[in-house]
Amino acid sequence: MIQLQNKVLSIISFLAVLLLPGGCEQGQGYAGAGMQKVEISRREPVAVYQLPDFSRYGITERKKMFFDFIRPIIRDENQRIREDKWKFRKLYARSLNGYDLSGDEIDFVTRLMDEYRVKGDYSDNFTWEVLMERIDVVPLPLASVQAAIESGWGTSRFARVGNNLFGQWCFRESCGIVPDQRPEGDIYEVATFGTVNESVRSYLRNLNTFSAYQPFRSLRLRQRLEEGSLNSYQLAEGLRAYSTRRGEYIDEIRLMLRVNSEFFEDFSYETLLAESDKSSHLLSQGGTGISH
Repeated sequence: MIQLQNKVLSIISFLAVLLLPGGCEQGQGYAGAGMQKVEISRREPVAVYQLPDFSRYGITERKKMFFDFIRPIIRDENQRIREDKWKFRKLYARSLNGYDLSGDEIDFVTRLMDEYRVKGDYSDNFTWEVLMERIDVVPLPLASVQAAIESGWGTSRFARVGNNLFGQWCFRESCGIVPDQRPEGDIYEVATFGTVNESVRSYLRNLNTFSAYQPFRSLRLRQRLEEGSLNSYQLAEGLRAYSTRRGEYIDEIRLMLRVNSEFFEDFSYETLLAESDKSSHLLSQGGTGISH
């Protein structure tokens, strides 16, 4: 099964390049004959240093304000991942075809290995396959409702003081905020972040790297291969390790997705870019507002 999955990933990576307009044009500055050089620059999103005071609003308006606030930040951080994955897939296809990567391209891949906590050698095909699974987005609706749950719609002390929207912990003394109800003997603290962007980025990295969320990544990959897009409602099943409430937590996420679907309906049709395994112009058609 693993070998079959690896073969599918390799084929997908190769097709991603063939489907790019001009993906095999010739010209100067190309790393391999007939293969277009991959640019590795990246754009940085606008930093948000403080949450608004969401407690000033009634629940209906607070929902709208919160989702309107968090939506562009999640989209920016997801876009960073999309850009990395698109470049990575092109390089993967090139390596499968026997072309040597440039020094900058090798640095790019090794940087991804560090960021996504993948050990091994950049020239090892298994390393590339693990990266293919880990470098991926978390759908906007799923990330948004988790932020709402974990931060009490942006009103919790950890959110207000530490920009922590996802209840993330840290394990060094003075690394964050000590919870009032922390059991005696425990050393964890609730992490603080300089910007809201950093909180979202850390949340995405946690889901993409920690072993506890391997079920989430496996389910996401299966959706990619079988459907070509991601469904938040189904993906929630992979987040049982996120809370000690396990099944009850999954039920809460799914309830939140259902009752707040109106806030995501305008974003059901989004260009998938690197997310699509069929075409760089394929659109997600999630009529329920929970697909992406």
